[in-house]
Amino acid sequence: MKSKLLFLFALLVVGATACASCAKKDQVVENNTPTTTNVCTGDGGSCPVPSPKDADAPANVPDTISQENWQFTLTGPGWAPMSANSPDIKVAMKNDDLEMLVFLVKEPTNATYAEYVLGTIRAIRSQHVNITSASQVVVNGNKFVLVTVKGGSQSLYAWITTKDGFGYAFTCGGTTNVDAGAAPCEAIASTLQIK
Repeated sequence: MKSKLLFLFALLVVGATACASCAKKDQVVENNTPTTTNVCTGDGGSCPVPSPKDADAPANVPDTISQENWQFTLTGPGWAPMSANSPDIKVAMKNDDLEMLVFLVKEPTNATYAEYVLGTIRAIRSQHVNITSASQVVVNGNKFVLVTVKGGSQSLYAWITTKDGFGYAFTCGGTTNVDAGAAPCEAIASTLQIK
């Protein structure tokens, strides 16, 4: 569990931070023609977040994503799949327009709910991020611990639980929109069902 979650949170923190620091900005050139320039590289390149499996083809992501015994619904257009290096990372999605990432980890565990949640929080903490809150919530009849992680302009939200011998970590985050707050991630998480 620990190595997969460390990978997940490292990817989220590094990816979201890299994308924020490499944000594209419009610049005006000699003929008053706007161009988009990548702040990190100085060119029109993209952020160093893992790219979708097929970057040239538009992603046709269904609104509701489901596998095995779980499902959730993404909000709005612009979601594209990302490749995941572990079979326990069931879904990895990014939305460049919203500057958000969503992951779902499902892994076998013998740990109790409390042990799994605590182990996951420790794995998050080992990434030297600022956990600002942890609270128990119920989403569609399932008990989760919601962990909020903040750093600079980045916010991550992880809903952690166990069910029937599996541990789940549903994680959403990216650049913080002060007006929206956690609402975009909460909207997606509110659709999460584990049967």
